Amino acid sequence: MANILGINRTSDASICLIKNSSEVVAVAKERLTRKKHDWGKLGDIKNLYIKSHAVFATPVDIVVECYSSDAEYKNIAQYQAELEDSIHFSSKPNIVQISHHLAHVYSGFFPSPFNEAAVLVCDFQGSHAEQVTENFPGKKNVPLRHVEVISYYACKAGEVQCLNKQFWDGRHEAPKGLGTFYARLTQCLFPGIGNEGIVMGLAPYGNEREIELPQLEVIDGHVSIPQAWIDLFINPSKYSFFIDGSGTFQDAANLAAAGQKAYERALLSCVQWLHESTGLQNIIIVGGCALNCSANAKVTKHSPFKNVFIPPATHDGGTSLGCALYGLIHVLGKVNEFKWKTDSLGPVYNIESFAHSLADHEFVEVERPANIIQAVSDALIGGEVLGIYQGGSEFGPRALGHRSIIADARHGFITNYINDKIKKRQWFRPLSPMVLDSDKHHYFNFDRSSSFMLFAVEVKPEAKRLIPAVVHVDDSARIQTITEAVNPFFFDLLSEYKKKTGISVILNTSFNGKTEPIVETPEDALNCFLSTPLNRLIMPPYIIHKKKREKNPLHT
Repeated sequence: MANILGINRTSDASICLIKNSSEVVAVAKERLTRKKHDWGKLGDIKNLYIKSHAVFATPVDIVVECYSSDAEYKNIAQYQAELEDSIHFSSKPNIVQISHHLAHVYSGFFPSPFNEAAVLVCDFQGSHAEQVTENFPGKKNVPLRHVEVISYYACKAGEVQCLNKQFWDGRHEAPKGLGTFYARLTQCLFPGIGNEGIVMGLAPYGNEREIELPQLEVIDGHVSIPQAWIDLFINPSKYSFFIDGSGTFQDAANLAAAGQKAYERALLSCVQWLHESTGLQNIIIVGGCALNCSANAKVTKHSPFKNVFIPPATHDGGTSLGCALYGLIHVLGKVNEFKWKTDSLGPVYNIESFAHSLADHEFVEVERPANIIQAVSDALIGGEVLGIYQGGSEFGPRALGHRSIIADARHGFITNYINDKIKKRQWFRPLSPMVLDSDKHHYFNFDRSSSFMLFAVEVKPEAKRLIPAVVHVDDSARIQTITEAVNPFFFDLLSEYKKKTGISVILNTSFNGKTEPIVETPEDALNCFLSTPLNRLIMPPYIIHKKKREKNPLHT
C-alpha cells in the first residue's frame, strides 16, 4: 500500500491523491475558487485544498508535482518549503518534479484499456527544454528556453519511450505546433482565454472555401504554420465580430471553419507519422488539443490506428493524476490498479445532511419521492429543465451526469432556451446527448463507446427529427454513452424514459451559469439553481423545488 499526492501547478491547477495504491480522489482548483482555469499559486495546499477537503491531509509517501513554461517555476524553492510545511509525510519529505508532457503521458496510458499504445501529447505549450525530465532524441541540441508543443511516445509493457518532440522558441511572431495554432486562431475570434471549444462549435456554420489559406505543414511529426496564417493572426480585424464587432458573423464562422479543417488535416498527419514510427494498433491522444471532439472523430474514421482512447481529464488539470501515477509506478515501483472507467473522482459530499439543512430555507423546499427515477423522467417528459447533482464531481472539463443540466432532447427550442436563459452564452453552442450504450446505433453512425463525451459523431438522418435539441448544424453530436456499470442513475433514468417515449436519448450540458466553472459543492449547485430558471434540482434521493416555481419552458 502507498499514498501519493500529485499536484499540477500551472493552468487548470489541480490536486490528486492516490490512496492505498488504488483509490483516487482528485479536484480542480477552479471548482473550489469558482474562477475558470484557475492557476496554481503559493498557498494552495494549506489554504485551499486541505482546508476544503481533509482527505488531502492524508499522510503520504511521496509528492510529485509538475509545472509548465510559466512564471511560477521561478518560485520553486518557496513551493518546496510550502510542501514540507503543509504535507504530512509518512517519513521524511520526498518531493519529485516531472515535466508537463510526461505527466500527460502517465495520466493517459497507464489508466487506459491498453497494454501497449502509441501516445500523442499535443497542447499549447509544455515545459522548457531545460526542465524536461525525460530522455528524448536530440535532447542536447534543443535550446534550454524552448518549450515542448508536441511529443510522441511508444508505450509497451509499462515502459514509456519518447520518440520525438517538437519545440518552439516562444516567439509570438513565429508560432509552431498544433495547440499554438488553435490558441492563436481562438484569440482572433473571441476575447479572453480558454475559448477553443467555442471555435469548434462555431466552425460548422462557416465555409472554409471562402478563405484562401494554406494547410499547415507537417514534416516528421513537426507542425509549422505558414506565413499567411501568421499574418492573419497579427491582423485579424475582419474576423473580430465577437471581440469588437468587426466583420460579420459569417466572416468569423468561415475563419473558424478554415482553422478547424487545417487543424484536423495536420492532426491526421501527426497521427499517421506516429503509426508509421511505431506500428502499434492503439493510440492515446492527450493534452488540451484532445478536447477537440470533431478532430477526435476524424482520427477514429481516417487514421490507421485500430483503437483510439482519449482520457476524460486530458487537459492540464489531468496532469496531477499523471504526477501521482508517476510516483506510484516509476518512483515507488507499485502496480497501478486505477483505470479510466469513470471520471467522477471528486470528493463526495453529504447530501443527506445538506438536504436536512434546507428544512427552513426561505426559497426552497425538499421532497423525497418514493421513486425518484420515475419522478425525474416525468419532469423531463413534461418539458422541465433540471439540474443533477450526485456523487463525486467529474475531474475532467466535461459534465458526465454528476454535475449536469438535463432536458428532453425531443424539443428543438430547448437548445436556445438553455443557452440564452440559463447559460447566457452564444446561441450557436451545441448541447450533448446522453444515450444508452446498447442503443447508440439507432441514432448515431458510431460503433464505439464514448463514456467521456469526447467524440463528435454523425447523427443518422432518421434520428435528427427525433432528438433535434442535440443535433448540431452539421448533423453531428458530441455523444456520451451510458452503461449501468459506470452510471447506474442515468442508466435507470434513460431506461425509464425509453419505456415512456420510445427514445433512449436525453440532453446533457454542464451544471453552471454564465462564466462559472461547473458546480462543485451542494451549496454551489443550490446557488446556481436559484440564480437560473432551472425547474428542479435533483440530488438523489432528494428533489429540491423553488417555492416560487419557474415557468415551464414548454409554456413560455
